Amino acid sequence: MSGGTIGVDDAAQDVKLNGDITAQTTAAANTINLAAHSLTLQDASQILSVNGILSAGAASASIATAGQMQPAISGGELVVRVNGPSDGLSLEPVIQNNASASALTKSGAGTLTLSGTNTYTGTTRINAGTLALSGGSAIADAGRLSWRMRRAPRSCSTPTRPSAASAGAASRGARWTSRVTP
Repeated sequence: MSGGTIGVDDAAQDVKLNGDITAQTTAAANTINLAAHSLTLQDASQILSVNGILSAGAASASIATAGQMQPAISGGELVVRVNGPSDGLSLEPVIQNNASASALTKSGAGTLTLSGTNTYTGTTRINAGTLALSGGSAIADAGRLSWRMRRAPRSCSTPTRPSAASAGAASRGARWTSRVTP
């Protein structure tokens, strides 16, 4: 896929990008493999529903600008895999619930950066790698953050929610990072 849109609107379809997508409208897919490409949602009314894994292949990838993302099923889980330790994936759209509390799971050794004003209220799970939070609303106040590891981490830095006094700084791009090292 390359150019205008991913070309599917079917939660049973898998999509692998071969180039940047520049004008994505509302769509659904089972999995999307971004590889080292970007997908740009056309405007704030567009919704990208992903049933399974949103994958960043090698290097850096992004889903950019306005729009919203959600699991394809009500109360579902958006699983984001960022493969290698030097791989990165940036998600700018608002991640929202699909009818009821939806979850986000980060897996793979790379870094996932959430920078949208996310409204999903389910659990955010970190199975491996780094979850970077950019801004004060990358994880909704109603959500939970959890680590699922086979063994205790060697190091872990926990993001803290900004206080009311620092909320202004958070909205100007303060960044919290949580890294779990098994």
